[in-house]
Amino acid sequence: MLLAAIVFLSSCAGRQPQHIGVKDQSLAQCKSTPNCVSSFANKERHQIPALELKLPPEQAWPIVNQLVRSNSAAQIISLRERYLHAEYTSRTMRFIDDLELLVSPDNKRIEVRSASRIGYSDGGVNRTRIESLRAELIKLGVVRK
Repeated sequence: MLLAAIVFLSSCAGRQPQHIGVKDQSLAQCKSTPNCVSSFANKERHQIPALELKLPPEQAWPIVNQLVRSNSAAQIISLRERYLHAEYTSRTMRFIDDLELLVSPDNKRIEVRSASRIGYSDGGVNRTRIESLRAELIKLGVVRK
C-alpha cells in the first residue's frame, strides 16, 4: 500500500517540460487547457499582465529572484541574467507547476508564465501565484500597480 502511494504521488509531478524556456525573446505559449497564464498569451483565459518595473532591471532582478527563492514551495531550476525558471510543488498532492520570468528586451517589464505540468484545470493557482508575486513586488517598490 505504501509503495502504491509513493508511485501515485511521484506520478503527480509530471516530467520537466521540454518546450519551455526562452525562444526568440519569448516564453512558450500556453496549451489549450486552462491551467496556464502568460503575459505572451493570445487567448483571454490565459492572459495576465507582465510585471511593469519601477526600478532598473539590474536593481529589480535580484529582489525578484530572492522573493521567489524565499517561497518554501519553490525550487529555482535555472537562473540567468534575464531568465528564471522555478518549480512550485503543491503541499498535498505534490503537483508541480513551472514559473518562468523573463526580463523583456526593453528593460521596462518582466514577462511571466506559470503553468501546471499535468491535469486540466488548476483552480486558478497559477494566476494567483503571479498576482501574489506582483503584490509583494509592489509592496517592495519594485513594480508598478
